[in-house]
Amino acid sequence: TCALPILSEAAKKAQELAERLGVSPRSGFLPALDPGGAVGSAGLSLHDGPVPARRAGLGTRRLLTLAMQRGLLEGGGLVLVDEVENGLEPFRLRRLLRELLSRSDPPPDRDRPGTVVLTTHSPIALAQLRCGNIGIVRSNGGITTVTTPPIGLQGTLVTHSEAFLSRKVIVCEGVTELGIVWGLDAGWAGEGRSLLAECGVGLANAGGVSKVAEVAIGMKSLGYD
Repeated sequence: TCALPILSEAAKKAQELAERLGVSPRSGFLPALDPGGAVGSAGLSLHDGPVPARRAGLGTRRLLTLAMQRGLLEGGGLVLVDEVENGLEPFRLRRLLRELLSRSDPPPDRDRPGTVVLTTHSPIALAQLRCGNIGIVRSNGGITTVTTPPIGLQGTLVTHSEAFLSRKVIVCEGVTELGIVWGLDAGWAGEGRSLLAECGVGLANAGGVSKVAEVAIGMKSLGYD
């Protein structure tokens, strides 16, 4: 291990940042020599007790990296994360997004600490967000657009987030209609046809006949058939 106070303090800060995102070190982070960390030479790296942090699982490594990048945003900046759900269990993904959201709206007496831009294809991730946090990105004919879902789709985003990852959406009045479509889908699959999901078709429960038009128009405005 390394007794240099500056490095030890940096390791302690890294642990504090990582714990906010759900990383639980077994022994505590500290700087130590890692002979296998570099080709042909030894070097210092972050360790959890006697084990180099680079030996942790994919999810832990991703959270640790993001935590340290997030710490750099205190002075302002931008962090880009592609496929945020990669390597993370659902509970870790929810914890991560909750922490990022809690820091995205600072009190009036504080400046915004920076910006985090995430891409995702995970319905679990989408269900944790608000419509104002999301941009639906589409590219057609060399023109790229980013559209924010209307607030009227917040309920759909929470309960049927998979619809936002589809190409076409069937908006159902309620659970009865959802059940009918599920039954038809299962029956057609039994006849050797493709499932609706395999064809890029998602389902959305409008939550009542009075809301069907609003949900359908909202999804159409985002480019879904």
